[in-house]
Amino acid sequence: MHLPFSRLAAVLTLSTLALLSACSPQAFVSAPQVNPANRVQSQTSQMRSREGLRQGVILLRRVRFDKWDLKPKDDQLTRDEVRDQDLKLPGLINGFNDYDTNRDSRISFNEFLREDIIAMWSDIYADLTDNEFIVRDTDGNRQIEGAELQSLKELFKRWPELNHGDINNDGRVSYDEFQDTYMQVAPWLNPSRHLPQG
Repeated sequence: MHLPFSRLAAVLTLSTLALLSACSPQAFVSAPQVNPANRVQSQTSQMRSREGLRQGVILLRRVRFDKWDLKPKDDQLTRDEVRDQDLKLPGLINGFNDYDTNRDSRISFNEFLREDIIAMWSDIYADLTDNEFIVRDTDGNRQIEGAELQSLKELFKRWPELNHGDINNDGRVSYDEFQDTYMQVAPWLNPSRHLPQG
């Protein structure tokens, strides 16, 4: 049996009203207000975390650039030093010419720091640090503390100045602290998943 549209709309409206009247009045109270100070702190934390991630990616790019800049070491990459296939990043970079924006047959470090490449690597390392943090945060409380800290002592043992990731020295490591610290040492770690080369 098919109902005309106007009849169907009336039935739906009555059904909706019946559902709403069955709900307690508390169901219609607006969502609790977030303390503005907490919102600002959260936004500041996210910005700091994102900036830490960006700086870590720039450091990674520097290490990669320097690995190729050998003949001579002059802060410029030439075709003698790096091949198209070394630079290739699917969907973004096909080879040397995609970095050589001024067409002088050299890639400076500034040319190597393309914003789209930094964004791509930031996304990759955001996922990677998320996974590394989750593995260590065994109770899921978004803090690495107590016995969980042992895994960070092992991870960061070559860098004692980083205090095992506990930047503010409060005896636990938040996600932001972990990400900031991890990105400082990422160029010297061997991530478990296969990463692009370019």
